[in-house]
Amino acid sequence: VQLGFGRGVEGRATGLRYDAASDRFQLKGRVHIAGTAEPGGPALALEAGSVNYDRVVRLLRAVGNVTLAHGADLLSARAIDLILDPAESAPRQAIARGEVTGRIVPEGTTAASPPVRFEGGRLEVEFPKQAKAE
Repeated sequence: VQLGFGRGVEGRATGLRYDAASDRFQLKGRVHIAGTAEPGGPALALEAGSVNYDRVVRLLRAVGNVTLAHGADLLSARAIDLILDPAESAPRQAIARGEVTGRIVPEGTTAASPPVRFEGGRLEVEFPKQAKAE
């Protein structure tokens, strides 16, 4: 299955199931999603064993050795939940569970301010609200 999400994000999976009554998608098999969330923005990539997306509550649940990359930032875990903003264009919250590892590379990283590396059993991240363009 080949798919497109919004502008500039494409993916592939072994299978797709859509429940129109509940507005839920299930991508099966090894799932690969890549692109950019905004034109000219950092590359975005997700790889997982399966991905379920509930549009009503804007919850994307990736399971099965998940890797999520955004630019130089990287997050790996057994499962990652992303709660998206109302426009479904940016994450509001991420929850990673099971063998969590990753790095965050601050803008302008130098030897004095190296990337932040982490590992553990669970990670929760709250993202700042995006300012609306007028």
